Amino acid sequence: MPLTALDLNLLSLAVLQAQEAAPAAGAAPAGAAPAQPGATQPAAQPGGQPPGDPAAGGGGGGGGFGGMLMPLVLCFAVLYFLMIRPQRQKEKARLEMLKQVKKGDQVITTAGIVGKVVRADERELLIQVDKENDVRMRFLRSAIHEVIPEGAPAAAATPAEAPAKESSQ
Repeated sequence: MPLTALDLNLLSLAVLQAQEAAPAAGAAPAGAAPAQPGATQPAAQPGGQPPGDPAAGGGGGGGGFGGMLMPLVLCFAVLYFLMIRPQRQKEKARLEMLKQVKKGDQVITTAGIVGKVVRADERELLIQVDKENDVRMRFLRSAIHEVIPEGAPAAAATPAEAPAKESSQ
């Protein structure tokens, strides 16, 4: 049975595809160092896969995204416990402090103004800044920086006013 031209074309196509799919055993891949004379090539795994090939199930190569996942999770956990969680706790404490402000409390605003709360609404506070001249200012609750404890002296809250009183004597 003689070979026809179609059979020869199909055979040559199959040979070309086989050569492209698996380079010759003596040829090194592009970018690899040339093989030493007398050096042995590592044995191929069953199925023709080179050893350490992740697609063949060989252990090697580092693992792509799976190998990076654990360090990313660890970094996020450290970031959460060192930065995010303490910040949330501070914010909760600040919001609770703002809810507890009531009439008669002495406060310091974010602008540094010290005064006594005269009226406390849900959203605003009326603060008496100067008792002698009856100077009162309205502030949002969010503008309160700190509530001065009742037992603390007012002069301790305003150290800048202390030298001014001493110099006037």
